[in-house]
Amino acid sequence: AKGSIQTARKLLGKLWKSKNSALIKIEGTIHLTNYIVHPLILLNLALTLPLVTSQSPILWITPLFTFAAIGPALMYWVAMGNEGKSRWERAVNLSMLVVMGMGLSLNNTRAVVEALVGKQSSFLRTPKFNIRGRKNTLRKSEYTLPIDPNAWIETLIALYALGLFIYVLTNGVWSLVFWLLLYASGYSYIASLNFRQNFAA
Repeated sequence: AKGSIQTARKLLGKLWKSKNSALIKIEGTIHLTNYIVHPLILLNLALTLPLVTSQSPILWITPLFTFAAIGPALMYWVAMGNEGKSRWERAVNLSMLVVMGMGLSLNNTRAVVEALVGKQSSFLRTPKFNIRGRKNTLRKSEYTLPIDPNAWIETLIALYALGLFIYVLTNGVWSLVFWLLLYASGYSYIASLNFRQNFAA
C-alpha cells in the first residue's frame, strides 16, 4: 500500500504531462491510487455514528452505493470460476476477501498517510509460516514480527462496529446492517489473527 502511493507521488505528474490520451491518464491514476480506498473505508465507518444519530437522509440512499462494489466482486467471481472452483468455494473466498479488505483498512490507511507525508520506514518482511494445508499449524518463525499496536486499535474498532451493528439492528436502520456486519467481522478477524500469529507456539 505504501509503495503504491509512493509510486503514485512519483509518477502521477509525469503521467498527466505526457502525451497519452485522457482515458489512459484516468486509468493510470485509478491504478496508481487504488489504495486510497482504505482511508475512505475507515472514514465511512467513522461517519456512521453521526449519520445514524442525526437520522441523515443519506442513510436511505446508502444501498445505491452497493452497485459500486459489484464490478470487482464480479471480476473475482468469474476468475475463480475459470479456475474450476465451485459456487460455494467462490462465495466463501469472495466473502473472506471482502471481510479482510475491511479489516486491513486501518493498516493500509496508515501506510497511505505515511506515503503521502513522505515518512520513511524500513521494510518488515511479511511473516512466513510454511502452512500448506489444514493439518499445519502456526509456529514461531525467525520472521515473526512483534504485535503491532494496530492490533489493539483494530480490536477497539471491531467493538465500535459491533456496537453500531447492534444499534442499527435494534433501531431498524436496515441499510447499514450488512455493511456494519462486514466491518465488525473484518476488524475482529484481522485483530485476532495478529494476536494468534504472535502468540503461536
